Amino acid sequence: MNFKKLEKLKWNIEHYDGCPAFTEMTAHGFTSFLYESKIPVYKINISYYSQGEGDLMSLFSDHNRIGSAIVSEFISNQKTIMNLHSRWLKNFKTMMDNFYSLFNVDLSGFADNKLICWAENIYKFYKKISMPGFIDGYMFYADKRLDGLLKDFCAKKGIKNYQRIYSILSAPAEPSFINKEEDDLRAIVKLLQTAGYGSRSDLRKYLRKTAKQGILKMFENHLHKYSWIKSSYAGYSEYSWNQMENEAKKIISEENSFFNNIYHKNKKLKEETIKKHKFTKEIRAIAK
Repeated sequence: MNFKKLEKLKWNIEHYDGCPAFTEMTAHGFTSFLYESKIPVYKINISYYSQGEGDLMSLFSDHNRIGSAIVSEFISNQKTIMNLHSRWLKNFKTMMDNFYSLFNVDLSGFADNKLICWAENIYKFYKKISMPGFIDGYMFYADKRLDGLLKDFCAKKGIKNYQRIYSILSAPAEPSFINKEEDDLRAIVKLLQTAGYGSRSDLRKYLRKTAKQGILKMFENHLHKYSWIKSSYAGYSEYSWNQMENEAKKIISEENSFFNNIYHKNKKLKEETIKKHKFTKEIRAIAK
């Protein structure tokens, strides 16, 4: 490998808090084709890790190659990209089902051989779960590309509210994992407030004392469903009852509790904006 040649290339450096496993994940996942698709992946990525922190290096040329290929495929055959997305969602559900089945396993009594066997079975399982290695490359590409295309479009059309249009087209139309957890918790808190709960009492004691077993069960199910939400590339952190209770009380204390489908509103506004302006096919593809 010619390192002097690599030095001359333009690299993107993404810093992360992580663990050694992340270096292997990126090396395999980001350079592997998803479900044997023709969507390109990274030719090379470099992950440097030391004492809980790391830098993931990837080529800007890879971002452009991956991003432009996805947009081109989406324009010519949208079904291909949507099918990849559907297959990934099914695999993700399989992965989460496996997580929940293993979550409460007590490993403290396992002998070394049994523990090694248990871990190896998990490794074998995850090798079957392909990850979309092109996603990061596309994300890096899409924001910059949309920004440039939209600036040119607005300049040619004499449109002055470019920033407003960009914020609409780039707004999320679907919640992230973290947003989904927050929204689900807000839904339970709304029922809790309707039942007459303030924010000073001990939540679990209040629910048991007032025989609100249904709401208590909802909180317990929420805690189990999102037991992984505080985890990161740096490792697993428990999502405890105390954390959830504090978050619930914070929602209650908010002057105007935010509880509406902002993603539905974003999607509707995005569709209206696309309909209003005759954007290029590429702008529409990235915005979707």
